[in-house]
Amino acid sequence: MMSRLLCGITSLTIIGLLMIPLTVRGEGQSFVRTTSSQIAIQNLDYLIRRGELQVSAAPGDSAVVAAYLEVLLLRVRFLNTFSDFDRALQVTQELARRSPNDPRALLHLARVMLTLHRFPAALALLGKAHAKALALPVDQQSRFQRELDLQYVTIKLARAETDQALSMLEKLRISSDGVKGAADLSVFFAAAYKSLGLLEAADAELLKSLELWDRITPLYIAWISFQRGEVWVGVDDARARRLYEEALHYLPEYVSARIHLAELKMQGGDSRAALALLTPIAKGQDPEPAGRLAEFLEAAGQGKVSAPYREMALHGWQALLDRYPLAFADHAAEFWLGAGKNPELALEWAAENYKNRPTPSAKALLLEATLATVNFK
Repeated sequence: MMSRLLCGITSLTIIGLLMIPLTVRGEGQSFVRTTSSQIAIQNLDYLIRRGELQVSAAPGDSAVVAAYLEVLLLRVRFLNTFSDFDRALQVTQELARRSPNDPRALLHLARVMLTLHRFPAALALLGKAHAKALALPVDQQSRFQRELDLQYVTIKLARAETDQALSMLEKLRISSDGVKGAADLSVFFAAAYKSLGLLEAADAELLKSLELWDRITPLYIAWISFQRGEVWVGVDDARARRLYEEALHYLPEYVSARIHLAELKMQGGDSRAALALLTPIAKGQDPEPAGRLAEFLEAAGQGKVSAPYREMALHGWQALLDRYPLAFADHAAEFWLGAGKNPELALEWAAENYKNRPTPSAKALLLEATLATVNFK
């Protein structure tokens, strides 16, 4: 999928509803106290159930759908509950059908399209939303334009148009008002700096976003810790490992953090720790843990044990690619290169991913799949 940093950017607003007071922890300091991760997730599930009831009663209410969309995408962010994409698409499409001239309805649907990597569709919807923005009350237009601009920024970052994204971000930072807006912008700047290879600057922006929030849940701390790990992985793996571990200290249920930490543990020769991280989440909606388990078990000489996990991952990827091919093209390609053992399919999906999102990482994946296909033949 798209860089997890980009995917998560627009899922932060609702965290404000789950907050508790605490002091920000910098790297090297002791952990801070937060509410338990189980309570935070229970609160999130409650908000989703409540949102479902509210949307069922008022499917044409833009504010109701927006609040529901926030919590759905937030759950995807941490638990990889990809079936939530189905519901997010359903409710935003119904809202846009009922209110085709409401720019907010178009913006919400564009956000879902962006999340699913359907960039042309997202851009078309954003263009329509921009054209209809003058229909909004005057006191809402400035905030709406900011939300619109941030969606454009996210697309530009996802498609490696980093200079244009930075230019927009600098203008937004000048006009930003409020601590919350500044915290959000720091996360966007971090994504841009990471794309340019300015890793210290990216890390500093992520830390700044924590400092700007004076009331933070374990969800937000875990998310920032994970994103900082994403900044350093492959460059300073020891640092990345510590940050992934920090994310899991606050949110043990965090699926992507478990996967990435397991990969580093395996690279470091600690196969037992890697398997322990992946086994509890192998039967979830994300097929990647099962695929990694199959790969790691086979590498450890446990081919018979790995086979069921490989089949589980195979069916999972096929189901996701049938529904949302562009959102999962990159990780599916990685599966076919590894446990899936099909370099030709890996090349097909790596090419599809690069066509849609011509980033350096997408290019590297395409090259890897191309070489694997040549060697396979």
